[in-house]
Amino acid sequence: MSYIKTTIRVQPVDTVACEILIAWLSELGDASLLKTKSSYNIILANINRNILMEDMPHYNHALKNNGYVLLSGFYKEDFEKIDNIARSLKWKHLLTKEQNNWVAVSYRKK
Repeated sequence: MSYIKTTIRVQPVDTVACEILIAWLSELGDASLLKTKSSYNIILANINRNILMEDMPHYNHALKNNGYVLLSGFYKEDFEKIDNIARSLKWKHLLTKEQNNWVAVSYRKK
C-alpha cells in the first residue's frame, strides 16, 4: 500500500494552539455528530468520495473561520466533484497532491 506524504506547516496567528479533529467515522458515526461538538481549526477526513461529498457541509459547520480542511481517500477523476462542493461552501483551495490516482487536497474556510 502506498501513502501520500505531505508536510503541512501552519504558522500560528495567535497564542491559541490549533485543535485537530480526526474523526474515525466507521467507529463514531457520520459527520452529523460534529453538530454537538465545538468548532475546530483543522478537520482531516480520509474517506471515500460519496461520504466526503455528503459530509462536507457538516465539516463547514464545525470549522472555524480561517480553519483548514484536509480531504483524502478519493480518486483523481473525483476531484472536480469535491472541488465544486468546496467552492459552494466558499472554501479556498490551497494544495492538491496526487499519487497513483489517489488525491489529497487542502482548503481554507474563508
